Amino acid sequence: MAELDYKQILFNFETFNFLKSINFIAFLGWRLFKADRIDLNDLQSLGLELSQINQSLDICFRYIPNLTGLAKFAALLYKSKRSSETQRLNWLLQAQEQAKQLVTRYDPDFNSDLFLWDLGNEFYKFGQLEAAIASYDKALEFKPNDDNTLYNKACTYALQNQVELAIENLQQAINLDAENRNMAKTDSDFDSIRSDPRFQALLN
Repeated sequence: MAELDYKQILFNFETFNFLKSINFIAFLGWRLFKADRIDLNDLQSLGLELSQINQSLDICFRYIPNLTGLAKFAALLYKSKRSSETQRLNWLLQAQEQAKQLVTRYDPDFNSDLFLWDLGNEFYKFGQLEAAIASYDKALEFKPNDDNTLYNKACTYALQNQVELAIENLQQAINLDAENRNMAKTDSDFDSIRSDPRFQALLN
């Protein structure tokens, strides 16, 4: 009886070749997909070449329609970071739709992180403030007393010059963690409302 290769038993040929071609992504996983940019020095310390990482990323992006679950969300999210500004929003919105499918009633922390760190803050950095606030609101559905979400929401409202909403959310964030008061004192997001007496009173 001929000896069988365990890889041929576990995977069909196409699947095995795909996994082999993206082995650098599989190795670095979420750490790479969440990065805003690829740190060449970091990769070289692991014995990896930037060209290999880029090649495996490109292969992964071509397979986005075939991916599912968290893998698809990660690919969409990082694709948005590597796209031009005209395409970035489209990929972010696709990631947002995928995130909705990942929500589970068993893990509110995971749900909150999806809409806070992975989506809300990406919309915020891209200047899509309304989308950012909507994501923060979604995160708060899962963790209503998360001071990070409330603080980021306050920052976003301040950038829109919505003073009352900014102060309301910042007050809640401070009530949950007093360190948020110190952060707000130097956070440039609040510069547009910094001279407002209500903001000054909250900080003092």
